[in-house]
Amino acid sequence: FPSHDRGLTTLSANLVMANNNITNPVLTGYTEAEVANTAATGTWTMDCSAANFFDLTLTGSITISPTNVPPSTRVWAGTIAAKQDATGGRTITWPTGIKWPGGSAPPATTTANAIDIWSLMTYDGGTTWVGSLSVKNVA
Repeated sequence: FPSHDRGLTTLSANLVMANNNITNPVLTGYTEAEVANTAATGTWTMDCSAANFFDLTLTGSITISPTNVPPSTRVWAGTIAAKQDATGGRTITWPTGIKWPGGSAPPATTTANAIDIWSLMTYDGGTTWVGSLSVKNVA
């Protein structure tokens, strides 16, 4: 290969690495998978293997139930954009073990069509979650 091509491989398909590591990558342009436009009510399963960004419309109050949480040797971080439907008044019950700044979850905005952006992470396989309300009441 010419020197400028050394180490470059162009792929036109998904790369499955069976939990191997990529060390010190430099990313130019980056996006994350999104679970988009999901109507949520009751128990909502947050599949940590499906995405790191979840776009929800709350059509009822929800209880978040994480699944496919990576093991304690990995960190998982994600974002939930929770939009109230046209009725509003929907609440969110968070996973057991979640820790919030100041010790308690900030209340969700319950105004019709309001959007709150929440950030979550776990570093111990889902035993402990750390949460924050990143943006409140996007109009």
